[in-house]
Amino acid sequence: MSQDHYCPDCGRRLGQPRMYVTAILLLLVAVGVCFAQIYVMGEENGRQFTAISGLSRQVTELVSKQNELATKVTALELDLAKRKLKRPSYSELQEFLRIDQTDRKNYQEGRYVCINFAADLKRNAVLVGYNISYVVVNYEGPNKSGGHGFNSAYLSDGSWVWIEPQNDKIYTGTIEDYLKSFLKVGWVKVEELAIVW
Repeated sequence: MSQDHYCPDCGRRLGQPRMYVTAILLLLVAVGVCFAQIYVMGEENGRQFTAISGLSRQVTELVSKQNELATKVTALELDLAKRKLKRPSYSELQEFLRIDQTDRKNYQEGRYVCINFAADLKRNAVLVGYNISYVVVNYEGPNKSGGHGFNSAYLSDGSWVWIEPQNDKIYTGTIEDYLKSFLKVGWVKVEELAIVW
């Protein structure tokens, strides 16, 4: 037979001590589980905090690099502004073409064609300080229509010339005259023209 226990302060019946022990143990287990969850959450928060701190450092480094690059771009733009490209004289253009190696490259159908020659010649001219243009035309000829890429220059004396980058020849006159001579045809009509400085 079980023996009841009474509270010494108030005199109430307390019931069996075994139930209290079980309840206290269950309460301790529940509290332990909560602490374990809080610990796990704390660990996860710690990992997230570490990850966020790492990302913050990376963002700071990227912003710093972006600022460095912006400063370099500004310096390059200022430097380029000081180095205004000049219009060559006829003799300067001839000397540039004599030294330049673009015409020594091989024409390769589908790989290195007229537009590649023209782009390379323009780039090389810029590197030595000359302002020459890149020209692309679509034309009609006696037996066919086609397109061609080449260069032109507005010379220091105010004259305009056409440059064939595949053979370094300089042509004066109209663009049609140049194309007739280069293509070795009787007539040429330019349908479309684009000049890029």
